[in-house]
Amino acid sequence: MDTKAMYQSAVQLALENTDFHNNDRENRLLRICRTESDDVLNNIKLGDAPAVWKRGACESHSVFKTFKYLGTNLTVGEIPYPLVQGIYFFERVPDSGDGCFAGDNENEVDIDARGIPMRFVKKNTKSGESFDIFF
Repeated sequence: MDTKAMYQSAVQLALENTDFHNNDRENRLLRICRTESDDVLNNIKLGDAPAVWKRGACESHSVFKTFKYLGTNLTVGEIPYPLVQGIYFFERVPDSGDGCFAGDNENEVDIDARGIPMRFVKKNTKSGESFDIFF
């Protein structure tokens, strides 16, 4: 078995067997958020129905609190477990940000976001805000 397959197996087992906030084990969904800039959202308006816009095969999102990066427009969604590719719980040195994750502050998960609908729910988002009210 190659390293990527082993890592993906570990991610799936962690999601399936660990209780944590925004992890819906019964439905095998992870509730996530991400801030986006105006130009990324293009013609999507605040409060619109869930929409799909161009995103890639390995996109960073947050699982517990918001993390403002390139924009302040908060988007939220529910991601099926098989599309979760990594989670910051597996950092080599906790909260160091020395691997592919930015540390505990970002509470980061990487997902395959292609074709996944998200909702634009708030403008002027700051880091560290709860996004629970949008589910």
